[in-house]
Amino acid sequence: MPDKIESNKIKEDSTKEYNEKQKNVDKRNRYNKIKNTKKNSQYEDLDKFYTNLDDSTKDDSESIKELKEKLLNLEKERDEIIKNEDHNVDQLTNIRTSIREIKLKIERLENKEKLIFPNTEFNGGVAVLNKENNKIQLLFDNKPNNTTIQVVKSNGFNWYKEDMAWQIECTIRNIEKTKDLIEIVLNKMPVNQKEEEEEFD
Repeated sequence: MPDKIESNKIKEDSTKEYNEKQKNVDKRNRYNKIKNTKKNSQYEDLDKFYTNLDDSTKDDSESIKELKEKLLNLEKERDEIIKNEDHNVDQLTNIRTSIREIKLKIERLENKEKLIFPNTEFNGGVAVLNKENNKIQLLFDNKPNNTTIQVVKSNGFNWYKEDMAWQIECTIRNIEKTKDLIEIVLNKMPVNQKEEEEEFD
C-alpha cells in the first residue's frame, strides 16, 4: 500500500512539473507573438514604401529621388529621438536599420547603370545580364549535373523556374564572382552527364 501511495505521488509531481513547463512554453509563445506583431507593425510603412518603389512605371531617377526624401525624413526623426534622453532604444535601432537599408538601395540604383556584364559563353551554356530585373543569369543548354548544380548554388545562384535560369543580383562583387565561376569551374566541368532525373531545386 505505501508503494502505491508513493507511486501516485510521483505521478502527481510529474504532472505538476509538466503543467508548469507547459505554462512557461505558452507564456513564451504569447510573448513572441506579441513581439513579432509589434515588430511587423513597425516595418509596415517601410514595406509599403518599398512596394511603391518597385512599381514598374517608375524609372530609377524617380525611385532615387523618393528614397532620398525618405532618408532625409528618417535621419531627422533619428536626430529627434537621440535628443530625447529617455528615448526608446528599440525605436532608434529600427530607424537606424531602415536608414542603412535605404542607403544601400540608393547605392544600388545609382550604380545600376555603371554595371556591365557582357554575354559570356561557357562549357554547356551562356551567362547573360537581364537588365529588366538586374540579375546575372546562367542559361544551360541542358540540365546540368548535380555537381555543377551544387557549385552554382554554393556561389549564391538560385533557380527561378519562371525564367528557366539560375540567377543572382548584378553587383560589382557578383560580376567578379560569376567571371571566376565561369573561368575556373564551369569551363572545366564536363557537360551532358546523365545523372538523376530530378527537377531543379
